[in-house]
Amino acid sequence: MNGLMNRAGFKSLRLLFLIPAVTMPTAETLADEVIPIPAEELIPHGMPETEPGLRTALENLRALKHADLAPVLNGIETRLDQGRLSKNDRNLLCIGAFTTPFAVAFGIGLVPNPPWDYLLGQLPAWAANLGLKFCPAVLEAPGDVEVEPNVDTADGANCAYDFSQPIIAGGREDFMGVPYKFVGNWTFTQTASSRGIGTPSLFHYNTPVEVRMLLPGEAPPGFLQETPDPEFVAEIGPFGIRAPSNDVFNAIGCALDGSVPISNTGGPCPIDLDRTIQLPVGRHAVTWRAETQIELLDTLPPIYVPGTPPGSKKGIAKAALKRVYEEVRDEVAGEFLESYPTGVVSLATQAVRVLDTTAPVMSFADPALATFRVEALEPGGASTLAFREALRDSIVATDACNRTPTV
Repeated sequence: MNGLMNRAGFKSLRLLFLIPAVTMPTAETLADEVIPIPAEELIPHGMPETEPGLRTALENLRALKHADLAPVLNGIETRLDQGRLSKNDRNLLCIGAFTTPFAVAFGIGLVPNPPWDYLLGQLPAWAANLGLKFCPAVLEAPGDVEVEPNVDTADGANCAYDFSQPIIAGGREDFMGVPYKFVGNWTFTQTASSRGIGTPSLFHYNTPVEVRMLLPGEAPPGFLQETPDPEFVAEIGPFGIRAPSNDVFNAIGCALDGSVPISNTGGPCPIDLDRTIQLPVGRHAVTWRAETQIELLDTLPPIYVPGTPPGSKKGIAKAALKRVYEEVRDEVAGEFLESYPTGVVSLATQAVRVLDTTAPVMSFADPALATFRVEALEPGGASTLAFREALRDSIVATDACNRTPTV
């Protein structure tokens, strides 16, 4: 079982074994006593901290035989040898530390064989599945963009670019690394004359992830951080889950078909088929934010239900567990079939540059200054240093797009 439990990433997985090994929590036993495991004890440190642990996580990822991961893992191995792991490398290795432990335990938990299917299957599957929710997603922003203006503005001609970007928020869900909800194509309405800003790429394992594109100045303070302010994060504990106090980008009132541009709270809907995003000439930093999501069933200590290990994505399995918990716990905070933000955030930045194709215009403040004569009184001629400020002050420089040229 060393492979199952080694480096699971919790502060102390030994808490799991404080549960009596002789009796398994069932609907009847849990009705009298709920196993209190504080949420802070469930939050993993992150990726493995030792060289053997990193190598094991890497091999776990190779065992997934995920075609898109193969070249990435080769690069990670090289950077691991060099001691130069990137942020995404670390996120992926954190995920890799849990993949094999979860898959093995989940398989054991599927076959009714009490008490071993619980102790060696459902219990470690619950721990590994929960640990995965606290590994940041692997997030890649779209490539940098450089375009010439395609639209006039109030400032002048050719002063901005209208990007066709029907989708600005979405998500990915999977079962054991195989997605059943895809990020998709966020720029499917783009044309030759109006391209999109792009589509992010995401990876996780048995964990839903929500991702959003944010323009400069669009996010409130404390939101665009890898550890966001508590007001944006669900509160997790033995009581269940409490939703964040600030649901900054909710989609209430939006339509899945993209026919509604604005939500009931006045924010842009995730999908708007007619959306264009106008950016003026200049450089812009677009931020992409991904956050793992957690469900109430992920957090509650597992009740023994034969053949139904935690982490299952099948609706029938979720419904069975939901029904059992509702029978034994009268007061559980949170909704069983809702997802909540964990506060485990990945950030990536994309540079978008709209070129200024109109040259600035220079003129003289006084037309008489167009002819400027200087008497050479110094040996060797006249130094421009003495006249530089006067020359600069005599010139008026303007730009068609209301920018401030430097003379």
